[in-house]
Amino acid sequence: MNSRSNVRVAKELVRIARELISEDKHYIARSEKVKEGQKNIILKYIKGLPDTDKEGAMILGRWLLGLGDWENAPFGDYLMKNESIRRKLVEKLDQIIEEELNAGSFEHIKPQIEPFHMETDENGYNTGYEYLHGTDKTVGDFQMEVDLQRIPRKGNNKPETIQISVKCVWNDKIDANRSYNGEGETADYIQKNGILPDNYVIRIPFEFKSFWIRRDREMSWEKKGYPWEKI
Repeated sequence: MNSRSNVRVAKELVRIARELISEDKHYIARSEKVKEGQKNIILKYIKGLPDTDKEGAMILGRWLLGLGDWENAPFGDYLMKNESIRRKLVEKLDQIIEEELNAGSFEHIKPQIEPFHMETDENGYNTGYEYLHGTDKTVGDFQMEVDLQRIPRKGNNKPETIQISVKCVWNDKIDANRSYNGEGETADYIQKNGILPDNYVIRIPFEFKSFWIRRDREMSWEKKGYPWEKI
C-alpha cells in the first residue's frame, strides 16, 4: 500500500469512527474508558469501506474505541468458514491422527499439542479475516486440544469409528503492525485526528466434533464432519 492510498484508508477510518450509521444496540459499544466525545462510535457494518463485513467492523471498532482485551470473542463460526484455516486444520489433524494410528492401538487418547501458528490467506483493512490474519505467539498463538476415542467394530455390520473432539483458541493482537506497509502511518493519522485507539488482545474459541469411519481394515477411512467437510 503506498502512502497516498494509506492516507485515504486512514481518512475513511476517521470518518467512520465519527459517524452515526446505526442505532442497532448489538453493534454499539459504550465504555467508561471511552472519552465522552467518542461514545457514539459505531461497530455496525462499515459501508464506507469496500468489501467490509460486520466482523471486520466489530474488530476495528473495538480498536478505535479503546475498549481493551476481548476474551471469548464471538467469531468462532466465522473462523471455521475460512477456507485457508479449514485446509490447515485438515493437514494438522490428519498428521496427528495418522501418527497415533501408526503408533499402535488406542481406545482413548489426548495427544499433547504445542501451540502453533495459524493464519488466513487474507491481509488488509476490510474483513475480519484481514484484520486477524495470523495468530500471535506472544499471547498464545493457536491452541488446540484433541480428544480421540476409538470405537471398535461390533459385528460384521458395524464400522470401526474414531470420534474426534477438538477445542481451539485463536490468540492474536489487534494493533498497528509498523513493519507492515503503511500501518504505522495509518495509526498516527487516526490519533492526530482525535481518535484514541488502543491495541488489544483477542481470543476466539471454537470447537467441533468429527468422525473417521471404516467398515473394513483394508479400506481407507471415511472422514466425516468439519474440517474435512465444509460448514
